[in-house]
Amino acid sequence: MPIDRSLGRNVQFYDATSPGDALGGLIQNGSVTEANFLDMLAILLITKTPIRVQERDSGHIVMRTNTRLEAGHYDVYCDSRINVNYEPWVYRIMSHSVSGRDGAFTTGIRGRDGRCVISGVVNRYAFRGGWFGFEAAH
Repeated sequence: MPIDRSLGRNVQFYDATSPGDALGGLIQNGSVTEANFLDMLAILLITKTPIRVQERDSGHIVMRTNTRLEAGHYDVYCDSRINVNYEPWVYRIMSHSVSGRDGAFTTGIRGRDGRCVISGVVNRYAFRGGWFGFEAAH
């Protein structure tokens, strides 16, 4: 069974004309800025006119700044129809060891520390087995 990639998303965005149906979302881990978010939406959403993005609860308008994007529900307003870009994409490709010993070692370290062994950054999703972004590429 494929993994549920929506698990843990704390930012969701919606077409304002259909606020009950999420177009997508992401996990804000503290590094996504409002400008990054707008750039992501420019790739993901296909529109004929510019979009305006507003946080649903606070009414905050997302601007092209380096301000940290707050977790929440965002409505996307547009004078034209909003379509989702369904171009093929490549999920992050990982290199994996063929040794069973490495798997036992990795599981043990993750269970003991719950953090990156290089940077020491705590993985807030370790309790769910979510180690995405903590796997080293070789």
